[in-house]
Amino acid sequence: MKCPKCDITLPENTEVCPLCHAPVKPGFSKSQTNNQETRRFSAIDPSKDSYDFDLQYTLTFKDAGEIRQAIDDMDLGARRDRSEELLHPERQRQTEPRPERRQRTRAEMEEAAQRAELRRQQRKNGGQKPAGSRMTRTEKSKAAALRSAKPRRITVDKRQRGRLLFGLGVAIVVVALIIGAINLFANMASGDMHYPTVYTKGNQLYMVYEKKPVLLSESFISVGAAENSPAEPLKDAKRYQVAKPTEKQLIHVSEDGLYTFFLENVDMNTGRGDLVYLQNDSVKSKTVVAKNVYYDIQLSADGKAALFLKDTDDTGYHGELCYWTVGKKEITPIQWDVCAGNFVFSQDSLSALFIKNFNPTVNTGDLCVRGLGKDASEQNIHLDEQVAFVFGTTPKGIYLYAKEYDMKTGIYNLYAKKTSETPQLCAQKAYLAPHILKKAEAVYAYSDYHDGFQSISYVDFETGQTNPMVKDITRIERVRVDEAAVIYTKEYENGKNDYYVIGANENASQKIANGVATVAEKRRVQFDASDDFSRVAYIGGYDEENGKGALFTLTIINGYVGIEKRISDEVYSCDVSQDGAVVRFASGYSKTAGTVNLMAYNNSNTVKLSENVSVGAFTYDKTGAVMVYATDVHTQPQVSGDIHSVTSKGKVREIDTGVRSYGMKQDGRILLLKYEIGAEGGNLLYSDQKGKKIKQMDEGVTKALLY
Repeated sequence: MKCPKCDITLPENTEVCPLCHAPVKPGFSKSQTNNQETRRFSAIDPSKDSYDFDLQYTLTFKDAGEIRQAIDDMDLGARRDRSEELLHPERQRQTEPRPERRQRTRAEMEEAAQRAELRRQQRKNGGQKPAGSRMTRTEKSKAAALRSAKPRRITVDKRQRGRLLFGLGVAIVVVALIIGAINLFANMASGDMHYPTVYTKGNQLYMVYEKKPVLLSESFISVGAAENSPAEPLKDAKRYQVAKPTEKQLIHVSEDGLYTFFLENVDMNTGRGDLVYLQNDSVKSKTVVAKNVYYDIQLSADGKAALFLKDTDDTGYHGELCYWTVGKKEITPIQWDVCAGNFVFSQDSLSALFIKNFNPTVNTGDLCVRGLGKDASEQNIHLDEQVAFVFGTTPKGIYLYAKEYDMKTGIYNLYAKKTSETPQLCAQKAYLAPHILKKAEAVYAYSDYHDGFQSISYVDFETGQTNPMVKDITRIERVRVDEAAVIYTKEYENGKNDYYVIGANENASQKIANGVATVAEKRRVQFDASDDFSRVAYIGGYDEENGKGALFTLTIINGYVGIEKRISDEVYSCDVSQDGAVVRFASGYSKTAGTVNLMAYNNSNTVKLSENVSVGAFTYDKTGAVMVYATDVHTQPQVSGDIHSVTSKGKVREIDTGVRSYGMKQDGRILLLKYEIGAEGGNLLYSDQKGKKIKQMDEGVTKALLY
């Protein structure tokens, strides 16, 4: 059954389309045009995102609508009293067009918080300003200066983990201050692995690996201020782009959480500092590896070795590529004149792949490889020339890179090469980076880019066969955990996405979602799937302004897509557990209160978990067992809220009250940061998920960086 207006597939007996609200008459359909543009980049997989613990200066707990209005007032230079509008909401305020959203400074956000609180007090008092609310002369001057400040463009580091060329969407002002999904929760909860908590106390850098705080550096930043704001989307991540680091980008922890490389005495204007190594369970292992190192480093698969640039120029364009591993007293120089982002480890970490003589003007250089094993030669081997970008290697060491790069369109040709063989052309006219697999000698490659769409193929280097899977897609969104299938999207000019699933060796796709909206706030998840693709959930017909749409879920069994089931019509965002057993979602969004209700769908039953949860301040674990969230939020005399946990069966437990910010560690523990009024630092605490074992980790903490 099709909608006659927007042509989406609807369940039988649907009377009104949830997407376009058109009346539905059976037997009539309308075709969509394929000649539509699409965005080049999308937000990356939310399950792989990380979020600042003290995100946007602890504004998670503040009402989204109030904060947005306060920011708009500052941007538009609003000077008149708002009491008339509060008393007469039916009168529409005439304003200029809204300026482009940008990330705010601490001072701006604090002013916005004051404005938002004032608006709430005025509303409660019938439009009258509360006593003592008059701004001082200093505050008025500060506010005027902030209103006149021009937005500053911020660039972003072009290399994300896994080297996938997706840009991050611009976050809205009020989002969660939590760490996001817990990628390693299942393993960490069993006690097999640890992950350090890294934080600052002023300009000192500290770590807690097991129980005792360890001072990592007396001087973390030497010059400049860190920018921890989300940045604008990348225009073309295959081109070299200069970017200033954030504090989090100065710290690199191995996947198993045991080894840490970090920079100290950092000049934030140039991105250079002193590189230090530490085995997290042994303070005596602390080693200053090299001086004057650029922040953009690469760790080996086991986390015991690093590739890095030293003595770069002030832009980071050129420097000396070096290698260091545990047990070596000296660093190993590899090649002078290498740019940041132009070097990677092979998947087995036994060699370094890099581009030398790189010319940013034409975006090309010479591709080389250097062995790093005990018996490796000290000579660099030249592989190819006029190479634009190096993507990495397959498990057995086939090199994958871009050539014939068109700087105007961002299109390139994908090549593969073994050390002693002729380069092989794998795909032509690609735009996004290929998905290199770890469990097979293969790659999902893009090709034939046109009008925002492209094709994908499965290139198998073991058999030498290429399977053209599908044409005219936007991008691959997920690769299945066994790497044998992908979920991809087709995004249209109206911002709606259709989702499909297809196997590596197949040529026919199956649609799994219709008309999913592209939402600016990446935490407002509209589509999710389990790691094995057995369960899919998505929101159709989403109204972003009012924060609601219809939630659908379906199963995929043995490669066959089942019939979707409609769960709710008031859904704000959704989540699917790692194994697909539980679908959790937020619904009943209240714009005025800035709250949602938390729900769970399991075994065909829908259960309400909690009510009046602060928007953006709720965290899902990956297993589907527990959520952590904030309620009863206050902004005066300072930001604080009450933290709770709830199981998927609705068992609610109070963790702590009066908390300024919180996060969930990758081992399942909950971090809490509590400030005394007027204090510059706070107490960093940790608790189990039942709230029964709250212990202090450290005091005087100003910012938590890693978990």
